[in-house]
Amino acid sequence: MKDQAVLVFGGNRGIGAAIVDGFVHDGARVMYASRSPRASTVPFIEADLTDPAVGAQVVDQAASAMGALDTVVFGSATFDPRGGLGAVSLEQVTESLTVNLLSAYSALTAAINHLTDSDRGGRFIAISSITGPRTGLSGMAPYAMAKAGLEGLVRTAAIELASVGITVNAVEPGLIRTESLEANYGPERLALMDAMIPGGAMGTPQDIAAAVQFLASSGARHINGAVLVVDGALTLTENPYAP
Repeated sequence: MKDQAVLVFGGNRGIGAAIVDGFVHDGARVMYASRSPRASTVPFIEADLTDPAVGAQVVDQAASAMGALDTVVFGSATFDPRGGLGAVSLEQVTESLTVNLLSAYSALTAAINHLTDSDRGGRFIAISSITGPRTGLSGMAPYAMAKAGLEGLVRTAAIELASVGITVNAVEPGLIRTESLEANYGPERLALMDAMIPGGAMGTPQDIAAAVQFLASSGARHINGAVLVVDGALTLTENPYAP
């Protein structure tokens, strides 16, 4: 991982920040993109992904600044808008799809030429979710639609780009105990969420970062078009109260 040039979309907090820190710890050269920076010495690119063209612009800017690009991690996301079917406008749904999905397409297509030039083998890793591809959450149709579409992009791109030495994979987090989750839910509800996991505890952002680092490593060179589920077996639990 040492000296690998890495760009992380959504690296200012939570899972994205843990991904940035993991790569930095392993000696990579890292830049991250988000709407606002965090307290960090890691170079930052301001990016408002409600304009999908910004995804491509960020990729080109990072490649120019670092002189190369070996790995792109697309982790930018918005959970909004939330509401039942028909309760949110098409304009709101479109904005959600733009940030969560269309910007990933923009970033990936712009990254192709840069990743092809990588002497390590280019990697594009998307942060998906169990919500949409495996499960559903009431009131979160736009987010679920985007994440399901993101995995469709991953599978198609993996086939198309294999011949030029680029692998495209996704990581599917389940319930992850981020600062945002802790800020929004009290101890009792967090304890209930922990109890949903067969092992008795939600995952951490570092668990997702470790999965991403593996997919970016030389040990994952033959993994392509895959989705790595990191949910502590949450989605395997049919009924926590049986037998």
